[in-house]
Amino acid sequence: MKALVKISALVLLLLMTGCVPVLPPGPPSPPGRMGTDLWHLLSALMTCVFPLFTLALLVTAVVVIVYLLRRQGLSLATLGFHSPREVAHLRYAQGEIDEEEYRRILEGIAERES
Repeated sequence: MKALVKISALVLLLLMTGCVPVLPPGPPSPPGRMGTDLWHLLSALMTCVFPLFTLALLVTAVVVIVYLLRRQGLSLATLGFHSPREVAHLRYAQGEIDEEEYRRILEGIAERES
């Protein structure tokens, strides 16, 4: 979840740096009207707000999907993803590795975790 927040913050920062008016200047406004100013305001809104809205929509979709998966009782382990310890245990149980290599793998995992 922390990685998702970091990625979202990075994407948001990149989108915010692009918040500049990109539409060409509008027609000159008659005295007392704000035609050109309104044009620039709409340009800035479309450049800044639309990407942020799209990002918010994508983040919301990811959060809803994760919520629904957890609500159904699914986790990474039930989807086929296992921790390194579990993989070592499964390989040892299936006879792919011997006891010596199993212990060596567990020691390596313990060193990385500390």
